[in-house]
Amino acid sequence: MFIAFRSYGNHTNQMYQFVQGDILAKKIGTKYVPFYISHFFPYFPNLKKKYKSFTTTVIYPFLTFTFKVLNKLHLLKVQDISDLELCKKLTQSLDAKKTVILDKWDFKGNEILFNNEDLLKEYQDYYKDLFFVDISDIKDKYISNDKTNIAVHIRRGDYIGHCGGKYYYDDEIYCTKIDELLKAMKVKNPQIIIFTNDSEINKDFYHSKYENVIFSNEQWQKDQQIMANCQYIIGAPSTFTMWASYMGNVPTYHIWEKLEKVSKDKFMIFTTYHQEV
Repeated sequence: MFIAFRSYGNHTNQMYQFVQGDILAKKIGTKYVPFYISHFFPYFPNLKKKYKSFTTTVIYPFLTFTFKVLNKLHLLKVQDISDLELCKKLTQSLDAKKTVILDKWDFKGNEILFNNEDLLKEYQDYYKDLFFVDISDIKDKYISNDKTNIAVHIRRGDYIGHCGGKYYYDDEIYCTKIDELLKAMKVKNPQIIIFTNDSEINKDFYHSKYENVIFSNEQWQKDQQIMANCQYIIGAPSTFTMWASYMGNVPTYHIWEKLEKVSKDKFMIFTTYHQEV
């Protein structure tokens, strides 16, 4: 059994932690017990239906608090999976009969996170259903059947300090990349759907550049489902767009460098978490 007594990062990072822990357990035929599972209940009805119980809503939160106290007092033996060497040892000695308490997550080169691509593909439909969000009541507002729908993820806010602000791009950069995408993928009739955490974004600027522009004002989980229904995704490097790509098999381009030109060969569908973000 694998136990994760707490989660790390934002919603999407927590979802990746869940999937990767679950995949690791499936790999050796054991059970994955994430004490934080109830965090997802308000957003994903199918997951709530499958996991909601007295145990997950009452006992797990109590155990989270208890485990945190025990860990702080150094009375809990945990497997620190932000330590890459320890991760290698763990993956080499997996035993379904043992109970391992997992803690901490490193998203850069972690063998547990990045070593299960085949299983991620195999169980993709299962996780798509588990994390499904019904957008039938708003889909027509954003997704056009006669246009090429392009999701543009403009990450501002917290990205001003992330990696020294390296991926905090201005509007001109985003428009340049959109134009490069349209040319590279030979898009003739685009619908630009912009998703952003910037409440003060200059909407008029984008409307002046493109004929069909829509700004989403939905909740984050609905934004991801809308993205998953697009033909292309482009944006700053982020687990948010990676998850949408995984959920919808959507070719995605991450803007790693301002001067790198968007080209067809640089799009990818994220069937696994194997790129540093």
